[in-house]
Amino acid sequence: MISERTIEAIKDRVSLLEVVGELVQLKRQGTNHMGLCPFHGEKSPSFSVREDAKFYHCFGCGASGNVITFVMQTRGLSFVDAVEDLAQRAGIPVEHIGGAKTPAARRDIRPTLLRVNAMAQEYFLRSLQRAAPVVTEYVQSRRLSKESMQTFGVGFAPLERRGLLEYLKGKGCSEELVITAGLARRSQQGEVIDTFRGRLMFPIWVDRKRIAAFGGRMIPALFENREDYKIPKYINSPETPLYQKNRVFFGGPQAIDDIRREKHVYMVEGYLDVIAMHQAGVRNVLAACGTALTPRHVKRLSHLAHRVTVLFDGDQAGMNAAGRAFELFLNSGIDSDAIFLPSGHDPDSYAAAQTEGLARSLAELPRISLFDCYLRRLLDQEGVPSGAAAKGRLATMVREVLLKVSNPVEQHAYIEKAALRLGIPVTELESLVRQGKPLKEQPLAAPARQPAAEAMAYPAIQDLPRIDQELLRATMGLKGTNAESALRDPLICAEVQPATLAFLQGVSEVRKVGGAEQGAAEGERKEALKELLRSFGPSWRELWKEAHEMREDDSVNFARSYDECRSSIQRLRTKKRIVALQTELSNATDDGKRMALAQELQQLEQQLRQTRPQG
Repeated sequence: MISERTIEAIKDRVSLLEVVGELVQLKRQGTNHMGLCPFHGEKSPSFSVREDAKFYHCFGCGASGNVITFVMQTRGLSFVDAVEDLAQRAGIPVEHIGGAKTPAARRDIRPTLLRVNAMAQEYFLRSLQRAAPVVTEYVQSRRLSKESMQTFGVGFAPLERRGLLEYLKGKGCSEELVITAGLARRSQQGEVIDTFRGRLMFPIWVDRKRIAAFGGRMIPALFENREDYKIPKYINSPETPLYQKNRVFFGGPQAIDDIRREKHVYMVEGYLDVIAMHQAGVRNVLAACGTALTPRHVKRLSHLAHRVTVLFDGDQAGMNAAGRAFELFLNSGIDSDAIFLPSGHDPDSYAAAQTEGLARSLAELPRISLFDCYLRRLLDQEGVPSGAAAKGRLATMVREVLLKVSNPVEQHAYIEKAALRLGIPVTELESLVRQGKPLKEQPLAAPARQPAAEAMAYPAIQDLPRIDQELLRATMGLKGTNAESALRDPLICAEVQPATLAFLQGVSEVRKVGGAEQGAAEGERKEALKELLRSFGPSWRELWKEAHEMREDDSVNFARSYDECRSSIQRLRTKKRIVALQTELSNATDDGKRMALAQELQQLEQQLRQTRPQG
């Protein structure tokens, strides 16, 4: 625990006016300094800073506190991290209860490393200005605007083996200091050389003035016909006393205002992904620095936002990664979901391809909760269960994850969703999670052996939304041939009811019974289908019978009906977004924000008119 003496020293010696002034333009009014509040949108200044009292207060939203709470709220840091950051800024040793202090070496070296990084940034920016045309051509090929280059401080590291090292030595830095900063390293022959060579450079900012580290992207044309052509595309600074990868995001200072306003973060993988999305108008976007997302990253996100959307590639690897990400967000207080980008796109290329606005395009893409991604990954690996033993095995696997959920309301919501996806009565899975009781070793489909409440685990067909009923009718009419593709369709998975998804999964599994064999296998599939329909209830059996009879009518086209259902789902999704935009527009006070919302609303309404069903 950090001592009270350290905390008071920080409050006393760190200028609140200076720290706030880095984010807010302040104007003196009597004994106070006034500015626009960084915590809510406003046109007239209501944010007051009193340097003598070392206290800030917003008369608009009520935000108030001291220099430590300001750093916590504006940068999404924990109390301990904010204290350590401010202590480092002022050169104050952090004392812990019991008398321990931060090591003197660490206390002295971090301000020095910040100065070294600042000098390195000057070198990289100057080198970019003098760079050969091939570098300029590469920048243009990555669609980086001049404004974005300036906003993110993008520079260039020349190919020289010791260019930066000699520059820093000329500024009074020793070789060992440059190595400690991660800007130089020893080669296998023992020579000290630059860490970054022939690369576009991306500074990793602590805040809007200080740099913790750097990332570098290889410029391919500089390495053609060279022995070292096969070097990593990206390299990052090694961890230093100033920089730990799991504590820092790339793009934080550039995104912080939008994140505070939206309470929503898009997470991407690379530096260029962040810049491309920022450049396209979506600025509440961050990337982890040269590492996968970690629990510490998620903890920091929880201080910044209520919702996190992770962008993944739409291939199987992306879906598996989304499934693994779910457990990171457990108990974080964050609603987390995933967007799977169209095939062949990463966030950088997708942002560039959206001529009508990236924000609108992202809003139209289906979003799937990370818990659904986890369940999908589990079912892909284990298969959709049909027998009691298989359901028991999967339920046990899910239980191990759900037992980690501390919020009972959140846990119950997950239990309900998992039960429907796995085809297990909610009461049984809840019992397994709550008490560790095993599932009953009996077929789910045997009505005579089950209490009535368990037999009604799925809603009756007539209780489902109309669009679900029509989609199920089309699926039954197609004998489930569309089930597998429907389960791979993010739009359908995100919008239809859990019971509909569970049936699609069940039908898909039925079609796999017996493999490709005919004869006896066909009989097995019929029995599996009967069991599936029994487990869902009489209304589901009646709809299957009705669809079967409709197949005799040549005028009925179930494939077209399915496509029409999907189009209707997309229209419903658009309507939901329109309603949300109308609410946001009525509450927005900032003129720029209102204009952007009105433009998006107009575009969606036009899209809705264009996709109106004919006839």
